Amino acid sequence: MFGISDSELLVILFILIVIVGPRRLPEIAREFAKFYRAFIKAYEQAKNDIKQNIDIDSEYIEDFKKIKDLKKFTNFKDINPTEKLKNQWKDLLNEAKTQEANKEKENNTNEERSK
Repeated sequence: MFGISDSELLVILFILIVIVGPRRLPEIAREFAKFYRAFIKAYEQAKNDIKQNIDIDSEYIEDFKKIKDLKKFTNFKDINPTEKLKNQWKDLLNEAKTQEANKEKENNTNEERSK
Protein backbone atom coordinates (compact mmCIF):
# COMPACT_ATOMS: atom_id res chain seq x y z
CA MET A 1 0.00 0.00 0.00
CA PHE A 2 1.53 3.32 -1.18
CA GLY A 3 4.95 1.64 -1.38
CA ILE A 4 5.09 1.31 2.43
CA SER A 5 5.99 -2.01 3.97
CA ASP A 6 4.22 -3.45 7.03
CA SER A 7 7.05 -2.58 9.41
CA GLU A 8 7.13 1.05 8.19
CA LEU A 9 3.36 1.27 8.65
CA LEU A 10 3.67 0.01 12.23
CA VAL A 11 6.35 2.60 12.99
CA ILE A 12 4.14 5.41 11.58
CA LEU A 13 1.17 4.14 13.59
CA PHE A 14 3.28 3.98 16.77
CA ILE A 15 4.51 7.56 16.23
CA LEU A 16 0.92 8.75 15.67
CA ILE A 17 -0.23 7.08 18.90
CA VAL A 18 2.60 8.78 20.79
CA ILE A 19 2.02 12.21 19.27
CA VAL A 20 -1.79 12.27 19.11
CA GLY A 21 -2.71 9.86 21.82
CA PRO A 22 -4.88 6.76 21.65
CA ARG A 23 -8.12 8.66 22.34
CA ARG A 24 -7.85 11.07 19.38
CA LEU A 25 -6.41 8.55 16.91
CA PRO A 26 -9.83 7.25 15.66
CA GLU A 27 -11.04 10.83 15.15
CA ILE A 28 -7.93 11.74 13.17
CA ALA A 29 -8.25 8.53 11.14
CA ARG A 30 -11.85 9.46 10.23
CA GLU A 31 -10.78 12.98 9.20
CA PHE A 32 -7.95 11.55 7.13
CA ALA A 33 -10.36 9.10 5.47
CA LYS A 34 -12.76 11.97 4.60
CA PHE A 35 -9.90 14.00 3.19
CA TYR A 36 -8.62 11.01 1.23
CA ARG A 37 -12.08 10.30 -0.26
CA ALA A 38 -12.52 13.97 -1.24
CA PHE A 39 -9.04 14.00 -2.77
CA ILE A 40 -9.69 10.84 -4.80
CA LYS A 41 -13.07 12.18 -5.95
CA ALA A 42 -11.50 15.47 -7.09
CA TYR A 43 -8.68 13.56 -8.80
CA GLU A 44 -11.12 11.31 -10.69
CA GLN A 45 -13.23 14.31 -11.71
CA ALA A 46 -10.17 16.16 -13.03
CA LYS A 47 -9.01 13.03 -14.86
CA ASN A 48 -12.44 12.60 -16.49
CA ASP A 49 -12.58 16.29 -17.49
CA ILE A 50 -9.15 16.10 -19.09
CA LYS A 51 -10.04 12.88 -20.91
CA GLN A 52 -13.29 14.42 -22.17
CA ASN A 53 -11.45 17.53 -23.42
CA ILE A 54 -8.89 15.38 -25.18
CA ASP A 55 -11.69 13.41 -26.87
CA ILE A 56 -13.37 16.64 -27.98
CA ASP A 57 -10.07 18.00 -29.28
CA SER A 58 -9.43 14.82 -31.24
CA GLU A 59 -12.91 15.13 -32.81
CA TYR A 60 -12.09 18.70 -33.87
CA ILE A 61 -8.75 17.55 -35.29
CA GLU A 62 -10.53 14.87 -37.33
CA ASP A 63 -13.03 17.46 -38.60
CA PHE A 64 -10.21 19.84 -39.59
CA LYS A 65 -8.47 17.01 -41.46
CA LYS A 66 -11.70 16.28 -43.35
CA ILE A 67 -12.10 19.96 -44.23
CA LYS A 68 -8.49 20.12 -45.39
CA ASP A 69 -9.01 17.05 -47.58
CA LEU A 70 -12.19 18.54 -49.06
CA LYS A 71 -10.36 21.78 -49.72
CA LYS A 72 -7.81 19.92 -51.83
CA PHE A 73 -10.50 18.44 -54.06
CA THR A 74 -12.73 21.50 -54.33
CA ASN A 75 -12.22 24.41 -56.69
CA PHE A 76 -13.44 27.34 -54.64
CA LYS A 77 -13.51 29.61 -57.68
CA ASP A 78 -16.60 27.69 -58.79
CA ILE A 79 -18.21 28.17 -55.40
CA ASN A 80 -17.21 31.79 -54.82
CA PRO A 81 -20.06 34.03 -56.06
CA THR A 82 -17.81 37.07 -56.50
CA GLU A 83 -15.58 35.09 -58.86
CA LYS A 84 -18.63 34.01 -60.84
CA LEU A 85 -19.88 37.59 -61.10
CA LYS A 86 -16.43 38.80 -62.06
CA ASN A 87 -16.19 36.19 -64.82
CA GLN A 88 -19.71 36.97 -66.06
CA TRP A 89 -18.88 40.69 -66.13
CA LYS A 90 -15.70 40.00 -68.13
CA ASP A 91 -17.70 37.85 -70.56
CA LEU A 92 -20.28 40.60 -71.01
CA LEU A 93 -17.58 43.21 -71.62
CA ASN A 94 -15.87 40.98 -74.18
CA GLU A 95 -19.18 40.34 -75.89
CA ALA A 96 -19.95 44.06 -75.98
CA LYS A 97 -16.50 44.78 -77.43
CA THR A 98 -16.94 42.17 -80.15
CA GLN A 99 -20.40 43.50 -81.01
CA GLU A 100 -19.01 47.04 -81.18
CA ALA A 101 -16.15 45.87 -83.37
CA ASN A 102 -18.63 44.05 -85.64
CA LYS A 103 -20.79 47.20 -85.93
CA GLU A 104 -17.76 49.28 -86.82
CA LYS A 105 -16.77 46.78 -89.50
CA GLU A 106 -20.32 46.82 -90.80
CA ASN A 107 -20.40 50.61 -90.84
CA ASN A 108 -17.03 50.71 -92.60
CA THR A 109 -18.19 48.25 -95.26
CA ASN A 110 -21.45 50.17 -95.74
CA GLU A 111 -19.53 53.45 -96.11
CA GLU A 112 -17.18 51.89 -98.66
CA ARG A 113 -20.14 50.56 -100.66
CA SER A 114 -21.87 53.90 -100.68
CA LYS A 115 -18.80 55.67 -102.07
